[in-house]
Amino acid sequence: MRLHLENETPPTRITSYGDGYVVVNEERHTTSLILFPNRVDSNWAISRPEDLTDDDIVRLVADRPAIILVGTGRTQRFPPSEILQPAYAQGIGVEVMNTMAACRTFNVLASENRDVVAAIIIEPAPEP
Repeated sequence: MRLHLENETPPTRITSYGDGYVVVNEERHTTSLILFPNRVDSNWAISRPEDLTDDDIVRLVADRPAIILVGTGRTQRFPPSEILQPAYAQGIGVEVMNTMAACRTFNVLASENRDVVAAIIIEPAPEP
């Protein structure tokens, strides 16, 4: 007999990724999203790190994670440093990397039960 809590939310795991998409818990996403250890916020309309606003950072720090990962698309591109100040002011670490590295890092940290949030920017797949 298998016992489990009915209200238990499954952990957020990135199960695959590629050019123009990320699959989270077997659900494919083709637009940017925010990943929390036990939920996904797919209502995030960012397509470039340069578009990050103060409101986006406030949204990322709301749950007071220990670390925020910012996946910036195909290449590592740093958002303006002043945008990240709300996180730094609360002692929250911010790591900026390309989206594929952010996906791998999120899975590792989440599997260690670390308090992590990942802001994953998904750029459209390039035209063939």
